[in-house]
Amino acid sequence: MSHTTDQRLAKTSRLLLVIVVAASAAYVSIGVSLTLTLAWQKPEAALAWWPWGGRPNAALANRLLAQPEPGASNLTASGAMARIALKREPLNVEAINALAIIAAYRGDEHAAGQLFDASEKRSRRHIPTQIWLIEDAVRRNNIPSALQHYDRALRTSKGAADFLLPTLVAASDDPEILPALTKILTPRPEWWPQFLTLAIKDVQHPHTLMALGRSLRLRLSNEEEAAFIQQILRRMVAENQYRFAYAYYAEAAGGDAARPEPIRDGDFSGEGSQLPFDWWLRDEYELSAGREVFGDNTRLVLRSSGRGGEVARQLLILEPGSYRLQGQIGSTGTRLAVQPLVEIRCDKGKEPLIRRLLPASDSSGVAIDMPFAVPPNCGGQWLRIILSASERTEAWIDSLQITPR
Repeated sequence: MSHTTDQRLAKTSRLLLVIVVAASAAYVSIGVSLTLTLAWQKPEAALAWWPWGGRPNAALANRLLAQPEPGASNLTASGAMARIALKREPLNVEAINALAIIAAYRGDEHAAGQLFDASEKRSRRHIPTQIWLIEDAVRRNNIPSALQHYDRALRTSKGAADFLLPTLVAASDDPEILPALTKILTPRPEWWPQFLTLAIKDVQHPHTLMALGRSLRLRLSNEEEAAFIQQILRRMVAENQYRFAYAYYAEAAGGDAARPEPIRDGDFSGEGSQLPFDWWLRDEYELSAGREVFGDNTRLVLRSSGRGGEVARQLLILEPGSYRLQGQIGSTGTRLAVQPLVEIRCDKGKEPLIRRLLPASDSSGVAIDMPFAVPPNCGGQWLRIILSASERTEAWIDSLQITPR
């Protein structure tokens, strides 16, 4: 009987041992799981179950430092938690970050720098570390280092763009910063479209935009990049930087920036674009201008069903002086009350330099020769072709040129 009792006791002991081991394993498993899943959302709950968790200790250590001016007691408690986390997880970046911030609060910049450097060596994706390293590089006036950390932060966190890009755009106007910034942009990091969108709106100096566009090597063959080129040119024109705008246009379009043509694509054989130095052509059902082939030539055909308005324009950059506008026109009609007209006006001017009706003509065409003068302080001029609102039109224009007289 005693032997049977001993066997039962042994079985019960083994069962209890299995239960204890299973419960311990479950406790450890749950503790580790909570450490991994609740470390940042609910670190207190994770530590209540598993006080040795590295991540929740690191999370609470940083939470104590998140106050505007953490007191000495918070610094002490935060440091203790961070050290517990590092004993558990020697590579815990958040814990290193907490110790670095504590050192900075206590005025030990050397220790803070060493700790933040150690944090970055473990992970370049840690945004607080990158921000401190940016500020440290700025304090040391090390522009390339500051921009390098800007780049790392922006590459690894989309949310960082909201607070880093405005500062970076503002800094781009500084001539000491711009060269280093263009080097960072040359490899075309993923954040460049956001940066350029903000820069087009907020930079103060138009030549800064041209430098940024050049560094990015924007292409007209890419629709998104062509839109950026257009916006850069519009901003430069709006700031009266006509020559700089033309130089950037010529680079993008593959032309000669040093010798701008008086008028571009005067025979209308090109493909055109939405850039201000190319022909803008209206394309609407009741009012339009379009290139069409006639024999060996291409002409610009102007069409209106009675609706009037501008159908074509191009930005010129003529020096002050006397000129003549010449070309061929046809089918303007011989019995119309109002013919199509040509206008040239200074970009910011109120009075036109020339505003002339095209002569009446049939389909065989006639030559035009219209003199005009460009005054000083007229860096850019708009050449416009306008149709009357009262007449149905299907005229054509060809071989436009502007020459000095």
